[in-house]
Amino acid sequence: MSNILLTWELQAPTSRQRPYDYVRVDTRVDESLPWTEQDRVDPAGAQELLFSDVAPGTYYYQVTVVDVDGTESPNPPSVDAVIDFDAPLDVINLIATVQQ
Repeated sequence: MSNILLTWELQAPTSRQRPYDYVRVDTRVDESLPWTEQDRVDPAGAQELLFSDVAPGTYYYQVTVVDVDGTESPNPPSVDAVIDFDAPLDVINLIATVQQ
């Protein structure tokens, strides 16, 4: 199992924007599937999220900023992470017997 750490930079809202309520992290395991909310991050805290003990496979992440009125950022960035499968294990107890 492996860990995936997502990190991002949060831009401060301008004078024409409402304060941020939270940053939503969505995930999916296939590009054909819909996004599913995984967690919410406080905009005043560390802008990161750790996924622990992730099984091998491809994972897609999208990060959306949501303001206090519920308005979402229009073009949330996305990224994928690939955890490779290990190679097969070797055989054990290999024996060569000479037969006559």
